[in-house]
Amino acid sequence: MEDYTKLAATLTALVRELVPVVLAEAIRDGQVQVVRFPGERLALTVKEVSETLGVPAGTLAEWRKKKRGPAWSKPGKTVLYPRAGVEEYLRAITVAPRQGVIPAAASRR
Repeated sequence: MEDYTKLAATLTALVRELVPVVLAEAIRDGQVQVVRFPGERLALTVKEVSETLGVPAGTLAEWRKKKRGPAWSKPGKTVLYPRAGVEEYLRAITVAPRQGVIPAAASRR
């Protein structure tokens, strides 16, 4: 139990140290900036986007030919999808339920 107490104390100290730094980086001149954490990549591979969207890689290739789907780039021979572009695409295709409609899961009870 003592190990967990030490770990909790260490994590608490780390959070107290890092949160102000992250917030200071996120807000400069009154503007919110994009903050990336170490190890976070800006772009996703075709496989990652395929898994995220639930569509085959071939569908993504067709969408690229037809200028549809999420934004992409091709530095060299590798197709990459900017994380922000995939998130924007997901927001654009999201369908919000109408007001007053009971969600499907609740209507089956």
